[in-house]
Amino acid sequence: MRKTAAVVGIVLALVLVFGMVGCSSDSGKDPDTTLREVTLVLPRSEEVLDDAHIVAADFLGYFAEEGIKLKVEQSYGTSDVRMLASGQADVAYPSPYILLMGLGNDLPIISVYQQDVRNIFGFSVLPDSGINAIADLKGKKISLGDASWAAIANPMLQRAGLDPEKDVEYVVAGENRAQMVAEGKLDAVLTWQKEFQLWDAQNIKLKYLTGEAVLDNCSNSLAFRIETVEKDPDLIIGFARAVAKGTYFTKLNPQATTEMVLARFPSIKINHKDAIKAIEGLIYITHNEDTDRYGYGYHNSDAWALNVEDAVRNGMISKAIPFSNIFTNQFLAQINDFDRKAVEDDAANYKLKLEW
Repeated sequence: MRKTAAVVGIVLALVLVFGMVGCSSDSGKDPDTTLREVTLVLPRSEEVLDDAHIVAADFLGYFAEEGIKLKVEQSYGTSDVRMLASGQADVAYPSPYILLMGLGNDLPIISVYQQDVRNIFGFSVLPDSGINAIADLKGKKISLGDASWAAIANPMLQRAGLDPEKDVEYVVAGENRAQMVAEGKLDAVLTWQKEFQLWDAQNIKLKYLTGEAVLDNCSNSLAFRIETVEKDPDLIIGFARAVAKGTYFTKLNPQATTEMVLARFPSIKINHKDAIKAIEGLIYITHNEDTDRYGYGYHNSDAWALNVEDAVRNGMISKAIPFSNIFTNQFLAQINDFDRKAVEDDAANYKLKLEW
């Protein structure tokens, strides 16, 4: 009871300190009514820790600096890429397989910024379940949030030597998928970096089996319409550059980003010292040797080759799609052309509101 009261107190304090986080005026800059509203559609709820770097970019005014007012919407299943293709959204954040399936259905979209440079996905199980590797999931029931998520789980199971159609049973459990495993009703749940840490902070104690152990690919990226690439490249560059700055800031000052996202979403109601574990997971999946060498947003052909191979194997696409139709690195230099010293100063000078 004391812990719950303390967490609620922290959240209320953050809300009072930050106020309406995300408004351009919060950054200390004058609000600009000429900002262009850009809609980002997410494949899940917005009220999570997953997009903390985007929250930070919004709060710090990085989107406003690029002339953008951020709007976020939620999609379900594979509707994010359809919303993007139809013009209901300007940017989507699909997993590789959802993107490939959209391209296989001739959706006029393309990835322009590789955000998750590692395989972010895996499975969580009870700590005492005796399941210590993905191969141990043979004969088990796996909880999914949506039936379409099988496209994400199948390749990891196959790389671990299992046949998803014969060796496991998928159960669509929606928002209760983690609880079903915690209560012993199902054996495992498909999850990802940032989410399983949030569950742990919410006292859902599960053990994580990383998909990286069997599949060293890449994960979600920012996708735009082909029309935007051809006719409005400045929108792409500006949006991605704001995300890059938010990602860099988060790497430099994860505590600040943690405070920002908890203030934005008080419904999360977890302790900031627990929440930062998810933010550290975010830093891990958005940085590797490619980001060190090429900058933020770089698409690695070897990682994408694995995605395409798995998509063909599972019938998500009928044949391999050329890389030039899947992603582009053409904006990489412009996306990374920002004042890193200014971001470093933001990170160094940020005044934390909580006791760390």
